[in-house]
Amino acid sequence: MNLEIFSQSLSLISVVLMPFIPNAIMRYISMIVASVCFAVHLAFHNSPTCLVTRLAASMEELLELFSTAVIECTRALQFIYRTELELTELKYAVSNLRTRAINAKKVSWKVYPYHVGCLVVSIIECQHDIIDLRASIMLAIESARQQTLQEEINRKKTTLAVNFPGGRDQARTLRMRLSSMDQFASEDQVHLRLVQMIR
Repeated sequence: MNLEIFSQSLSLISVVLMPFIPNAIMRYISMIVASVCFAVHLAFHNSPTCLVTRLAASMEELLELFSTAVIECTRALQFIYRTELELTELKYAVSNLRTRAINAKKVSWKVYPYHVGCLVVSIIECQHDIIDLRASIMLAIESARQQTLQEEINRKKTTLAVNFPGGRDQARTLRMRLSSMDQFASEDQVHLRLVQMIR
């Protein structure tokens, strides 16, 4: 990580200072240094080790999201158990990719590009699986929340209908009468009319 930060900083400094270098040869050298540092940064940022590290971080975020789903999706037990199985399979896949990334350092340079290429493809596929599963979990959580809210709405409507029969019609009538009041009526007059209508 220190090498990545150093190469990125050196590349940025070279680009910033390039217009202030009077010597053309030094400018070309600065350009070469900036290009090399950027290439080093790019290679390190996309190395198998860094890719697997970011993949593991995405996996941790997914596990935290699943913990929320376990709490909120109490009625979707089949979904919870199926998702837990998929999470376990993904954790195994991430562990396997981490092992392959470690072994890549021991591979002969002749087969290293092919080995790393296959590893990167596997990492990308695993990342797509994590994204798909995250979307599935988020949809399940929102569905559970909407169901809870809908039940709360129905419960409140039932409470109003039982305890205040005709309350909605009365409220609509009250609003219509208020809208028909003279807009220039005084505050006391409006209050008096409201009391009379409520009675």
